[in-house]
Amino acid sequence: MALTAAACGFAPASAPAAARAPDPPSLATIQAALTADQGQADTDLANVTKDIGSGDAGPGSERCYVLANNVRYDVDQRLNHGARASTSSDAAALQAQFDAKWQELVNLQQYNLDFSNNGVAPFSGNWATTAISQMMIALTTTATAANVSITAVNNDVAAGYQQYRSAWGRWDCPASQLLQGPAQVPLVKVKSLAGA
Repeated sequence: MALTAAACGFAPASAPAAARAPDPPSLATIQAALTADQGQADTDLANVTKDIGSGDAGPGSERCYVLANNVRYDVDQRLNHGARASTSSDAAALQAQFDAKWQELVNLQQYNLDFSNNGVAPFSGNWATTAISQMMIALTTTATAANVSITAVNNDVAAGYQQYRSAWGRWDCPASQLLQGPAQVPLVKVKSLAGA
């Protein structure tokens, strides 16, 4: 049996190692995911427009079938449970990252306050002030870009449901087929930091 060094002698190589939680995704990774969500929502909205156009061009007797199947699938499954749900998940992950990094900055700011006046902090704490400022800029820049994508997805979802309801009204389809739009994905926010 192969052995590996342990704290007190040796242990079997098959001994379970302490589980390590995976690192959270980077801000850039989440931003890229939100950009992809936006692209998917744009595609889904285009499919809604295309299928409604096909219904308008087709026989009147088939329009409610097109609405109940093709258009409903585009709106409810793709836009809502697809692009919107993915955006909601990615936005929540980004907000969690913002909150965690903000707490790190609070801690760093407290360190700067506690030690910069007694000569313990390197460079009299100036490095901490610079680091805090740069990180706050990075967070707010990322939040601005992310909110552009989130807003675009929200707009696409709203437009898809609006087109669906408009077709439902024009085609005089059963009320049971009418869908209500979902709530919008909340925008992400970076908390302010005094002195940063």
